[in-house]
Amino acid sequence: MPPDDPEIDVVLAAYRAFARGDARAAVADMDPEVEWIEPLSFPMGGRRVGPAAVAEYLEASRSGWKHLTSEPTATRVGAEIVVVHKLHGILLDGTPLEAEATDVFRFREGRIGRMRAYEGPEEAFAAAPLRRWIDAYRDAWAETNDPAAVANLFTPDAFYRIEPWWILNGREQIVEGWLEHADKPGDTSFHWWHVARDGDLWIVEASTRYHNLGKDYSNLWLVDLDDEGRARGFTEWWKEWPADAGG
Repeated sequence: MPPDDPEIDVVLAAYRAFARGDARAAVADMDPEVEWIEPLSFPMGGRRVGPAAVAEYLEASRSGWKHLTSEPTATRVGAEIVVVHKLHGILLDGTPLEAEATDVFRFREGRIGRMRAYEGPEEAFAAAPLRRWIDAYRDAWAETNDPAAVANLFTPDAFYRIEPWWILNGREQIVEGWLEHADKPGDTSFHWWHVARDGDLWIVEASTRYHNLGKDYSNLWLVDLDDEGRARGFTEWWKEWPADAGG
């Protein structure tokens, strides 16, 4: 028997609540700023923030089923909980349906802080190094600007390209350039989704909000990770949103 894991218990309780159609109970243990991301290829896919938005999504998702059996299997992978979720039943129009998705949860101060869904287990488990790297990048960028944390993101001979003509070569130069152009802690909001993978090279779509400027940017990243989860190369393109852009 595996040891008790309170976070897994919380996650599985949310699935049971979803299966019985109780969206309010399903979001009861979610952080006020919970981030819930479904692939755009999914029906109603996209990003939602906050328990109310997640509850609305879950309620709409559950309402399409006349009968539903939900079978989640949870696995602890470091700080994350990976849930392979199998569903089968009858839709409202009488159509039988079987479906499967893989959901990756991260907790924040005892509550569900983030859920990121994938189309299947292979993709979800394969993307674990990328999620860890982006979490560490985000902490160093938006919270600490700690030189050691920045250095730990990259291999000694890494390159770092922004826009992408500004190029830093090697870990020492990357740390120096990073600190020279450091943003203030807490000034940005950031969310992302990886859109493709070629071996160790990950392509990531993201958006960034600079609160002090009141501006939003779209980002495209290329991240080449080694076997230890450090970046051998990082390239970013960005574009400022027009002032009248929605979202």
